[in-house]
Amino acid sequence: MGILYFKDLQAQAYFSVLPLRRTIVEVCQLWHKIGTKLLYASFHCTTLESEESSYRLAAFAHVLVARPHLGRLVKRLALPWSPTVTDIELIIRHCPNAIIFSSLWAGLPALSLPWVRSLPESLRGLEANVGGMEVAEIMRILFTLPNLELLRMWNFGKAEGPSRYPRLRFPALRVLFLLFDTPKTIKSWVPILSNMDAPKLTALCTDIGKLSCAASSFPRDIWERITYLAAREKGYRYIRHTYLLNLKHLHLPVEENHTLQKLGVHFCYGCTYLPE
Repeated sequence: MGILYFKDLQAQAYFSVLPLRRTIVEVCQLWHKIGTKLLYASFHCTTLESEESSYRLAAFAHVLVARPHLGRLVKRLALPWSPTVTDIELIIRHCPNAIIFSSLWAGLPALSLPWVRSLPESLRGLEANVGGMEVAEIMRILFTLPNLELLRMWNFGKAEGPSRYPRLRFPALRVLFLLFDTPKTIKSWVPILSNMDAPKLTALCTDIGKLSCAASSFPRDIWERITYLAAREKGYRYIRHTYLLNLKHLHLPVEENHTLQKLGVHFCYGCTYLPE
């Protein structure tokens, strides 16, 4: 469940093994073939704030365009969420076999992101800061990714006209992370969330429990199937233990004056508490 929280550790792990992967490629011809698969398995560049980051993006895009077979080796991408950088679109288009895509920090207001629509259907994991993105764009992305097993999205804005969208279906989704800006934002997304279908979902991190109507209208079959729940920023207020029939692990930002007796109103005593 570390993937629900420690996103920075993933980048640290990538950069720590990168020198070794480069070295393996340079040993000999046989190791070069093996090392190339390791070297191009993942690529992380999560910000555009420095000249070095822009250079890395441009260089990687140039390599993939010149040698398209290398893009087919890429399984994981971490790129900045920006509507204006052509290099990002080139990278995504040349990585058809990617299974995890991460965009952890929002850049400019994401009013139009045509390159995002190039995300491959092969994706099994999507992590995205959607701050500033229109709900129509978010829904368009989700409708084109039928194989998602892990979905992390946060910084949602208000959902305009939510009833006009078809039902969200995630046949393979196992882990879901959803964080909203305000209770008003949560309320605007209730029609979409209450109609969601995710038959394999067992791990949930969210703050929808801040709002009674959101907690009560969230699909009961999902509540009953959850074995791991992380409630962020007092997001458990309106969640009742009667919803969570199979809960085994609970992760809460518990304050010092909270006791298990107080939390028992919301959760059963049979689960394992993991306080922050």
